[in-house]
Amino acid sequence: MFENPLYRNRAYRNDHHNQNQHRYYYEIAIHHFASALLEGQIFRAKNRVLRRPWRLYDLHSIKSCIALQGISYSGIQGVDIHKIIGTEGRAADFDLDFHPMEEESRERWVNMTLAYLLGIPLPPVELIRVGDVYFVRDGHHRVSVALALGQKAIDAEVITWRVAPVLAAEEINASCPNTGSTDRLTCIPYRQSTACAS
Repeated sequence: MFENPLYRNRAYRNDHHNQNQHRYYYEIAIHHFASALLEGQIFRAKNRVLRRPWRLYDLHSIKSCIALQGISYSGIQGVDIHKIIGTEGRAADFDLDFHPMEEESRERWVNMTLAYLLGIPLPPVELIRVGDVYFVRDGHHRVSVALALGQKAIDAEVITWRVAPVLAAEEINASCPNTGSTDRLTCIPYRQSTACAS
């Protein structure tokens, strides 16, 4: 069958354009990761010097401090990223501002960034809501990339933990002093418990 060389050349040009575009965005993604890694190092060093906390809250560590009264599914919704202050078990991988802490996370982080830059839809992150703040169950890299790219909100599938009345920040520090930071934490429900103190 006769093949029109015009179509073949057009297909080649489109493929070549797509390759160049992918390479261009890949280089941008690599640059964003390097910047996030460096900014994280500066952020943590500065907070150590100023004796400010820098770790993510770990939900596993504070379960004994929370007066859990029930769990419900809240569906998919937009969530203010700055209300995401913790994790369910990944506190060693990201700091309080979700900067990546290890070079080993580069490949996955860069791939997520590429998806954002190319407009590829990503599934909602999975969050646990406790009071007015959120902990990441799944989607840490997506949250990290969204923050690095200046995104203010993120789509999330939310599970809500119903808990006891909110305590003030100073009471939280007294109850669970080693769980993280109150810099971005305005209210999270806790019960006074000697099990949380150390």
